[in-house]
Amino acid sequence: MNYHYLLATPLVVQHWLNLNVSSIVMLCGKQKEYKDDPAGREVINELSRLGAELIFLQNHTLNSNNFAQNMRNYAAATTFVQEKLNNKTILMTSDVDFYPFHKEHHIPDMTKGKEIFFYNIDCCGNQEWKGLKYKQYVMITIAMTVKRWKEVMDISPTDRATGNYIENKTNAAFDYELGRKLYDSQWMWYLDQRLFGLQYHRANKIHHYAPLVSSYKYKTRLDRSTWTSHTKSEFKNMDFSEVDDAHTSPAIYTDTWWNLNLPFYERIFTKEQMQNIIDYRERAVKFVNQNATAKRHFHP
Repeated sequence: MNYHYLLATPLVVQHWLNLNVSSIVMLCGKQKEYKDDPAGREVINELSRLGAELIFLQNHTLNSNNFAQNMRNYAAATTFVQEKLNNKTILMTSDVDFYPFHKEHHIPDMTKGKEIFFYNIDCCGNQEWKGLKYKQYVMITIAMTVKRWKEVMDISPTDRATGNYIENKTNAAFDYELGRKLYDSQWMWYLDQRLFGLQYHRANKIHHYAPLVSSYKYKTRLDRSTWTSHTKSEFKNMDFSEVDDAHTSPAIYTDTWWNLNLPFYERIFTKEQMQNIIDYRERAVKFVNQNATAKRHFHP
């Protein structure tokens, strides 16, 4: 379990809930592993309290970090989505460290015939596979109807996602040649975006999505790279209506980042929510080995 990200998950779920958006949290591993781990148990208990739908999927051939990032591409194939949600439901990908302030910049307006929304659409340039150049889309955020997710990711109504299913579908998308990239950490870090962009490129040639697409390019971001330049007073008085999003550090297992993020959390959460968050962190963090978590963390 990667507590660099995992511990902060309930906080961003609460933030989306405040925007009236419910969460599906896809976790790498077996449910029993989380229940048997003291910190993991606190995380899933808090997520359950917030009403998040928890989906556990086990990796087999992919590294757990790569698998965890990539499995959201196949959320539309999970039993929950296939059996509980209709094709008009909007599914949106996001990250644990991403806090948006304007929901309308992330969700397509279906009353205007839109079914796809790309946030920060010009973020990432192009990718290439076997000489084919295609656009790369950042996963924070991609929103589409279930119908369009199934088209793009080649998901049939009878599919039910498992770890093997996701790994096999991913390998198939790359012509069953993913094995030669497994040990290229830089390439694999962007596997989710490489896969989505490739599949979207292929599907778009058939379905011509342009009339269905909306997008927004962010202008102002509160970013972790400059986080320490803001005082507690600045966070308290900051006009978030003029800011598109916050890209925080999720490393709240450390006291350093917990204290740095605290003024931001106090600004976006109610007092009751803040107390729940403080209590949750106190219960969970005592079970987290900070040194081991820091050593395991990788980001190119």
